Amino acid sequence: MNKRVQCGADSPKKVLLLLAIFNFINLFLHIFSFYVPVVFAQLDYALYAAKIILYYSIARFLKKNNGKCFKVVTKCLKVTITLDVIEAFISILNYSTSGTPYILLLLICGKFIFDSFICFDLYFMASQEAYSSHDFDLEKTYHAKGKKWLVFNGFIIVWAFVVIFTEIPFFLYVFFGLLFKRFIDEIKIIKEATQSIGVFCGPMRIVVDNSFWGKYHGVEHLSLWDRCNNAIKICLLSLSGIILLIGGYLFLSYDYIDYNKYVGEEVNLEDGYAAKFFYPPYNQTYIYEYRIYNKMPKWTGLKRCKYGFVNTKIGKDTGPIYKELNFDKAGVSWDGKENFIDVNGDVISKASFVARTTVSQRQHLLRFVCNHSYNQRLFYRRKNELNEYSDWNALTDEWTYDFLKNKDLECYFTNGVVKFYSDFTGRYGFMNEDGSIAVYPKYDELEPNLSYILASVYIRNDFIGVINSKGELLFEDNDDYTKVWTTGGMVRYEIDSDNSDQCYLIDQNGNKLEGKYFWEYGTFDDILLVRKYQENDNSYGKNYTMLVIAEGKIIYETDKKYERVRGYRDDDGKLCKIFLENEIEEDVVHIE
Repeated sequence: MNKRVQCGADSPKKVLLLLAIFNFINLFLHIFSFYVPVVFAQLDYALYAAKIILYYSIARFLKKNNGKCFKVVTKCLKVTITLDVIEAFISILNYSTSGTPYILLLLICGKFIFDSFICFDLYFMASQEAYSSHDFDLEKTYHAKGKKWLVFNGFIIVWAFVVIFTEIPFFLYVFFGLLFKRFIDEIKIIKEATQSIGVFCGPMRIVVDNSFWGKYHGVEHLSLWDRCNNAIKICLLSLSGIILLIGGYLFLSYDYIDYNKYVGEEVNLEDGYAAKFFYPPYNQTYIYEYRIYNKMPKWTGLKRCKYGFVNTKIGKDTGPIYKELNFDKAGVSWDGKENFIDVNGDVISKASFVARTTVSQRQHLLRFVCNHSYNQRLFYRRKNELNEYSDWNALTDEWTYDFLKNKDLECYFTNGVVKFYSDFTGRYGFMNEDGSIAVYPKYDELEPNLSYILASVYIRNDFIGVINSKGELLFEDNDDYTKVWTTGGMVRYEIDSDNSDQCYLIDQNGNKLEGKYFWEYGTFDDILLVRKYQENDNSYGKNYTMLVIAEGKIIYETDKKYERVRGYRDDDGKLCKIFLENEIEEDVVHIE
């Protein structure tokens, strides 16, 4: 006769409590990081590794010290390890297809379900123990609690989808509350159930239970792998090894055929097929950028490319070593990793930590869910444009951070700063040319004027005010102001209580300009034309002067009357002359 196996309750209780507490801390860090960023990609990968090691260690411990008592628990732990490995693979390799968000969502749901099964199984084992001790009331109580636990977890999953597909912040807070309650219940279950599991049956079943869970516990199950003969095992292992080797080769190897043919043989870069391979950026006619792809098929979501450039003036070829490359008019490019480089390949500046740090795919998914619940329509971008994030298939496209060019002036740095999107904070800021942070990325949108002297800033969908390039808040929005502009590098606003078209001006240092101003004309060249009256002049007649404002200062003042203004900039984007027009004539003014 098979003997009953003595299963101490204290050790399993401790390791299972450790498991529950680790999972809650992990979840709390990711949710907290949405509000106050703390979890960056490398830290998240370390959390993946820690969780996998912890789960594996607990599974081994339970199997070694408690026989087959916790075999369902160990199975759940092993399945969760597999799902975590797949999820980490997707995140680390930036696996990117249209179905990636759904894959991530299924993986997270799967881990949640198997984690729920662990506590359910503890109740099941406790109920069997009560049954074998002829405590039938306690056995029914444990069965009822186990079913209640599964129903509660099912409700959490349903509520998660409600949060995803609605735009009600209250639902998100309820979801967080449900997760906290689940953690408290999980701690209680582990303490209660493991205390009741003093003794459990060995291979010979004493308790008769015809349910699926009972049969699974009562029968010695061999896994599909254990049932395979050695020949099949060798074939499967060999096939897996071949797939990994081929996949690794295709992912890590790049197609150098065109590169070697046209660069190695020093052919004319401007003719024939080579012109399709190399392309000059902007006015840098002696710079030819190129890119080569790895050999992965595009449908795998693992196709990658590397960039390089040839400087024909100095005869230098950098080789395909950059993750990104896109020179501006000034001959500056972001390398896609951490540096800005010049046309010689030399490093100009290194971006700060917050500007170049990324987050993992699951943090992107959580960020999307939270933002969507706030009806935050803006503020997810792919490459150099904003999206109203209605298509969440794009959620895990291979983008991390962006330094956004001034599209009007075709350069990265304007007024000494560059606008950037921080993947770490999920928001926008300004970075100085030396790589230091000018404006911490805390705004969901940051809209600079042409000269980057001022910027309108938003949090969620709400206009906050206007800042300068140092991050100082010059103008704070409230209900008294109807319209606010930053044309010309000055804050121009109107007051709702005024029954006139009078506007007010604030310069980049926060000083309010004296006098009475009326907007006359503004241009896309970031030039502002206004009429200025004296403070004590209430007639608003023809006794005024015309001011032309650009780049945050008054560049021209005249008593002559004009209706329109436009500007002309040189190749470096510097305003060099303006054209002032009225119904009779057009005057040209050169700007020193």
